[in-house]
Amino acid sequence: MDIEPPISKRTTGQLLDIVETAQEWRPEVLELAKKELVARGVPVKTQEARWKIRTKCNERVKRAKERASYTNVEKLLIVLTGPILIFLLKDFFMFYAGAGYKKKNRQGWFYLLLGFCLWAMILYWYLKFEND
Repeated sequence: MDIEPPISKRTTGQLLDIVETAQEWRPEVLELAKKELVARGVPVKTQEARWKIRTKCNERVKRAKERASYTNVEKLLIVLTGPILIFLLKDFFMFYAGAGYKKKNRQGWFYLLLGFCLWAMILYWYLKFEND
């Protein structure tokens, strides 16, 4: 089995990362990493504890991302200045918070659309009353 770099050449920290992110590795690579860690004096209990800590941390981060949302002031600023900033900076993904921020991303698009509608109405009223 070709693993680059070989398991024996990796640092203990790299091997612990392999064990902590087990779902990203092939089972045979994971087993080799565990055996190498035991050979280097890192007990299986320590490996399992680190994996549990990493898993719990990832779950907390995921929940925090799912709950994240814009504040009322940020929403107001997106409505008022978002469309203008998008036209000036030519960046349509300016209010994309990133992967995992579903609620915040939906809010960004909604308030941005609301801002476009507001500015379209203002422009319409301005042009309508300008001609009268």
